Amino acid sequence: MYVVGKYELTNKLGDGAFGEVLGTHIDTGARVSVKMMDLHQVRDMGRSRNVLRKISMLMKLDHAGIVHLIEVLKSDHHIFLVCAEGGDLFDKLVQQEVFNEQTARTYFAKIADAVDYCHQQGVCHRDLKPENLFLSADGRLLISDFGFSRAFIDHDTLMDVYTRCGTPNYCAPEVFTCRSYDARAADVWSMGVVLYVMVAGYLPFDERSLSTLYHKICTADYKCPRHMPRAARQLIERIIVVDPAARITLAEIKAHPWMASTKYSSHEFSIDKGVDLRRTHIGKD
Repeated sequence: MYVVGKYELTNKLGDGAFGEVLGTHIDTGARVSVKMMDLHQVRDMGRSRNVLRKISMLMKLDHAGIVHLIEVLKSDHHIFLVCAEGGDLFDKLVQQEVFNEQTARTYFAKIADAVDYCHQQGVCHRDLKPENLFLSADGRLLISDFGFSRAFIDHDTLMDVYTRCGTPNYCAPEVFTCRSYDARAADVWSMGVVLYVMVAGYLPFDERSLSTLYHKICTADYKCPRHMPRAARQLIERIIVVDPAARITLAEIKAHPWMASTKYSSHEFSIDKGVDLRRTHIGKD
């Protein structure tokens, strides 16, 4: 057993610079998920800024579809992000291989609602994928891991994005160019890939060679399986569009016929944002 603050940590899930454990609050018995980061390895990897960005964004964003950051703790060798207990969507996909249409629609609606909120708050995630979609203990889907996120103030700062980041299989074509791009449209593309994975059971773009992968993404060279619901396929075909200006918007996604039976909630919940960022200082980049 390993105790951090008021949490007893058990069931180690990961190793290396970024690991994850399950824990229990010693006083209340509440179950939590704790992301552990090795301070020395984080510094050596040049990821200090990434970690601080992740913490800052989780503090800023207050929505029922975004993972709840309960507390930030720091020891001599690690930093700990304490969040509500759950698992990620990737694990569930591995178990089930493919979701039925209603489950996929429900999860996708939650993603759309939360991403829309982020964009309204001036934040683009830039690494949407099943591994960064958290499932709470009561089955709610939450967006997590804002390490590659980007905040913007206005259109000019929004378009001043050149960084290649994220997971290649989920990245929009414009991310691979050396030109600026609208990170909101790139988030929408990634959402489309996530939806494809949920209803198809595999990635639309998955090549061993990065050059081949980039070519297929940049030409939208993919096929939908026969078992994919027709309306879901039609939505995906409007999302996975090479030209970001022609790509469907979040507002249009939420109004799409396939999403017609979905009820969107504007509910947000208040959480304690009193995390002292000074406790999270882990060195300069």
